[in-house]
Amino acid sequence: MKRIIFTVLALALTAPMALAKVPESEAQALKNGTLTPLGAEKKANADGTIPAWDGGLKAAPAGWGGNGKRLVDPYAGDKPLFTITAENLAQYKPKLTAGQLALFARYPKTYKLPVYPTRRSVYNAPYIYDATYQNALNSVLAEGSDAFQGGAMGVPFPIPKTGAEVIWNQKLKHSGYSFRRWNSQLSVSMEGKFTETRLREDNLAPYIEKGMTPARLNDMMAVYFLQVVKSPPRIAGTVNLALSPMDQKKAPQIVFQYNPGQKRVRRAPAVAYDAPDPGTDGLTTVDQIDMFNGPLDRYSWKLVGKKELYIPYNSYHLHSDKLKYKDLVRPGHLNPEHARYELHRVWVVEATLKQGTSHAYSRRTFYLEEDSWSLVLTDLYDARGQLWRAQEAHTVMYYDPTDPHIITAGEVAYDLLSGRYAMAAFSNEADEFKHMSFPKNHFEQSNMEKAGGGG
Repeated sequence: MKRIIFTVLALALTAPMALAKVPESEAQALKNGTLTPLGAEKKANADGTIPAWDGGLKAAPAGWGGNGKRLVDPYAGDKPLFTITAENLAQYKPKLTAGQLALFARYPKTYKLPVYPTRRSVYNAPYIYDATYQNALNSVLAEGSDAFQGGAMGVPFPIPKTGAEVIWNQKLKHSGYSFRRWNSQLSVSMEGKFTETRLREDNLAPYIEKGMTPARLNDMMAVYFLQVVKSPPRIAGTVNLALSPMDQKKAPQIVFQYNPGQKRVRRAPAVAYDAPDPGTDGLTTVDQIDMFNGPLDRYSWKLVGKKELYIPYNSYHLHSDKLKYKDLVRPGHLNPEHARYELHRVWVVEATLKQGTSHAYSRRTFYLEEDSWSLVLTDLYDARGQLWRAQEAHTVMYYDPTDPHIITAGEVAYDLLSGRYAMAAFSNEADEFKHMSFPKNHFEQSNMEKAGGGG
């Protein structure tokens, strides 16, 4: 149930690194058309299967009711170009991850990837683009410190030079400034049976606030997060409040929990790294929440480069409220009939566990989609170096013109050994994501009992 509390650990900081500002001559690529304003390659790929970025999805499709209403699929008329199956796998293997190939090997009769036309839908407000350019000139991972410095609002490192910088782009990507979302977490057995925990989550991320400055960020929380458990009944009314400073080396994350049975608020311990995530029946670790979060200090990070992969993308159908969770769940894996995959360029980052440190995963390979910096696929290896788990994020553009950005339609973490998997951040049977303003005391201890329904 505490799964997303630890999302705020995404702002926990890195091991010492060298400064990494980009000279103005190089940053100009963000403005002159070579790169998109967020740092992706603007051009199409060689054979045109990945189109050029044309500005993204700037307008909502007809029929959308506005902020807080269920998203309408702007690409509902698209048909699959082809479907990757175990039978034709060989010809597509170079554009698949180790985790995807392992799923084909384990479930050759049922696992498949329907591949649709590539739609480069990412669009952010102009102030995010302007801030990203300034960040390219000023953002640093301060040497000898765990503090991110010099940037605000936009992508921290739009022209990255190291693997750690790419991961920072994922951790501070624009996924909403002030919003409420519903989060259903499902733990799925080998037979396809599941249990659900339903959460309501309120989030305020000052880093994204229009007009934010690096100086102001130094004196405030990076993330304010309030989570209310709605089901199952035995834990309903539990409230978790997390406050995450920008520099957690100077001031650690603070977590409080309200227990409705005891009617009291207690300070909760911060949990990180490979502690089991209680919201997934032990199928994931805490630092897998939102694909990756938390400190980088236990791993060595290598920027491998870019490659083209078939990734989950524009997953509006999967996000539909016409689908129930029983429609999405199948033994072994998500129902592929409702998924959408597209060919995109991704950044590849390898994380290798440092000697003298410990973690359940000895190695991790991260794949981040270039337009949004969203971490969409991850391969996770055990202490023997064997592939153990694979994780994927299905995203959509929330095309509210007041604050457009990528949101998560659902995450799936597969345990390739046990055959079980965990789903999180799904909201098919709940309300839609919604931009909203909160009262001044909303993210304070004094509001926790009221938020849980006890006041």
